[in-house]
Amino acid sequence: MPDAELRHLAAMAAVADEGSFGRAAARLGYTQSTISQQIAALEKAVGGAVFDRPGGPKPVRVTPLGALVLAHGRRLLAQAAEMAVALDRFKAGDGRVDIGTFQSVSNVVLPPMLRRLREEHPGCDIRLFEEETDQPAVSHLDLMFFDGRVDGDVQHLKLLDDPYLLVARPGAFPDGPVPLAQLDGAPMVAYPPICDQARVEQGTCTRRRPAARRVPNGGK
Repeated sequence: MPDAELRHLAAMAAVADEGSFGRAAARLGYTQSTISQQIAALEKAVGGAVFDRPGGPKPVRVTPLGALVLAHGRRLLAQAAEMAVALDRFKAGDGRVDIGTFQSVSNVVLPPMLRRLREEHPGCDIRLFEEETDQPAVSHLDLMFFDGRVDGDVQHLKLLDDPYLLVARPGAFPDGPVPLAQLDGAPMVAYPPICDQARVEQGTCTRRRPAARRVPNGGK
């Protein structure tokens, strides 16, 4: 497949993910005709159609040949991305730090840490990567903040416990820790569902752990 290029494979992956040439073009910042040209060049290189094009609003479908090309193409694209990162890190020497994070850590924990890092190493190239997944990729990171265990050859260090506070009207509960059994059936105002809500409820509420407290002046 000497005439196939990475940009052709990237176009194919985008079309397969988006289901249309138009949405793939918008995702990659190309015109639709450019995407069509890249797919045509790829099909010429591999010797057959990689997509069935039903026309109209129906999404395009990957052909059996296309599935084979796409599987190998995704691996090549991932390897090319890894090589780009490796080259950037090589050029930066020891002065680059890649940090995986998520929104609350980025807003609260990271600012003072990054300020201190900048003070101690003014020329350091710091790059942040936010990824909201159950098992984030860690192979290209130097440091990652995550609220759970991560698979792979990594060292885990517990950073903090996030306390839960109960805000209620004065006198609604006794001072001090409130047993979760006392909250059973009580009307409550809760946060919208979050990524770890199910795990929190299963790990705390179902075990009846005394993890809630009353906040002074909580009636405000």
